[in-house]
Amino acid sequence: MHRAEFQVSPCRHRLVELALKSVKRKYGNVYRQAPPLGKKEVLAAIDGLGNTRLEIRDKAVLWVATDSWCRASEISGFRVRDLCRQDDGSSVLFIARSKTDPDGRGNYAFLSERGTKAVLRWIETAGLKSDDPMLTKSQRGAKICPLDPATISRIIKRCTKRDDVSAHSTRVGGVQDAFRLGCDLSSIMVAGRWKSPEMPARYGRRIIASQSAAAQVSRAFEEGEGD
Repeated sequence: MHRAEFQVSPCRHRLVELALKSVKRKYGNVYRQAPPLGKKEVLAAIDGLGNTRLEIRDKAVLWVATDSWCRASEISGFRVRDLCRQDDGSSVLFIARSKTDPDGRGNYAFLSERGTKAVLRWIETAGLKSDDPMLTKSQRGAKICPLDPATISRIIKRCTKRDDVSAHSTRVGGVQDAFRLGCDLSSIMVAGRWKSPEMPARYGRRIIASQSAAAQVSRAFEEGEGD
């Protein structure tokens, strides 16, 4: 409200800054992140689904979530025309607008060949047209409208049989899988469309710790003792 009235914000006052610093020192400033949901667990959930209309839709949702590392709001916003096929069978998904792109400059996310086939199967099953939302309600004859972001999280919970996960869990899990495979931070930032390394580094801090110089030195000496 102060900024809207072109006034100096009281939040910048030194007393406020000191008070916040005191609170953080006393109670801590731990960041709570969504529980990770890695590729292996998502693929197991997909393999456990059948071929009903609902399950075909759910497979498409899971593939988009695990391949693209997109936020729930971005997944909800995809339209059929945003699926751009590539020569190797995979696709890229055009993200028209996102949390970090409020001006709508656009960006792209990856979708694997199996993910592309799952999405195309759902599009054909639902009879969706180019301007229709890519992921919609599964009921036959239902009004064609995009899935609510909260519904996407519920689908992931139901399919994985985990109540603690959400749509953001595949984003966290994807980063941790990438660190385990030895991907560098810059490529992870590109994949998740981060402008700063802070968030992906925070998501992968447990994995990074197990791959740190301290961990490598410990493993090297353990191997040396075994010789």
